[in-house]
Amino acid sequence: MSGTYGGGMRTTAGRRGAGTRGGVSPATLGAVAVVAVVALLSACGSPGAGPATGPAPASTSVAPGPGGPASATTPAAPATAPVGPTGADGTSGGWQLVWGDEFDGPAGAGPDRTRWGFDTGAGGWGNGELETYTDSTANARLTGTGALEIVARREGEGFTSARLSTEKTFTRRYGTYEARLRLPAGKGLWPAFWLNGVCAQGWPDCGEIDVLESVDPVPRTVRGRVHVPGPHARPGLGRDWPVASALDEGFHVYGVVWDPEYVAFTFDGHEYARVRKDRLPAGDRWALDHDAYVLLNVAVGGRWPGSPDASTPVPSRLTVDWVRVWDRA
Repeated sequence: MSGTYGGGMRTTAGRRGAGTRGGVSPATLGAVAVVAVVALLSACGSPGAGPATGPAPASTSVAPGPGGPASATTPAAPATAPVGPTGADGTSGGWQLVWGDEFDGPAGAGPDRTRWGFDTGAGGWGNGELETYTDSTANARLTGTGALEIVARREGEGFTSARLSTEKTFTRRYGTYEARLRLPAGKGLWPAFWLNGVCAQGWPDCGEIDVLESVDPVPRTVRGRVHVPGPHARPGLGRDWPVASALDEGFHVYGVVWDPEYVAFTFDGHEYARVRKDRLPAGDRWALDHDAYVLLNVAVGGRWPGSPDASTPVPSRLTVDWVRVWDRA
């Protein structure tokens, strides 16, 4: 693992196209659905079974297929009490800040190249997407007020956007990963904050953790997933969790606590789902034991979430107040 945190932390409260996943045939989706029902009946429990900082009999949920409805195990009750380091000063609560970016700098400047690189290009990114990713400040720039904007734009007959990655600057295994985000709204937009594992075998053997994905024209659902080898590699394991407010109307903190035995998903510091190593559905294999790097991006179109239309606002912005990575002190 590599990288250290060298920036000052503000006290503000708080794939996407991996190029490795293609379409899923109806027959495959049908098979996944059958396995999902069996797994849900046998593996799911209460999402609020315990804090993300220790063992708990929380649930492993089978996520729906791309574009499918929320899992039947989506809780109607509020999430658990606050967990993880959100709002901490960097050392309290048993957590220590090890890496992050507060996105301080002049308006219009690009992100810090000692922290972030760019994945660039087109080609659909394994999902038939429409965007071309660039490293231009037209698509990724500082606001001058301590935030980063990732901007999806219409360019001629197509779209441009940005996909930031720490693949060459920072990788780590385990800990808490959080970002304070304001999501874009619009049909066909797919903002994401996620972790991609590093190993020789490639996806899904290296593991993937989707801290936050949103594919709704009006974002009111928090989606968290892990992707591991097995029958649920493509739909993933996790939960769709409806929230009261539209997520494009303000900032919220999206996070995961990544432990050798589980991944706990959090929203504004409250755990809403957990995937446990010892409760994977039959045939799935835990692969979340490799170093991983951080990604932020806004995809446009593709099989999931579908194409934008005349109602989709362009340009559209994913605004990032900060990204922070914590380890147990």
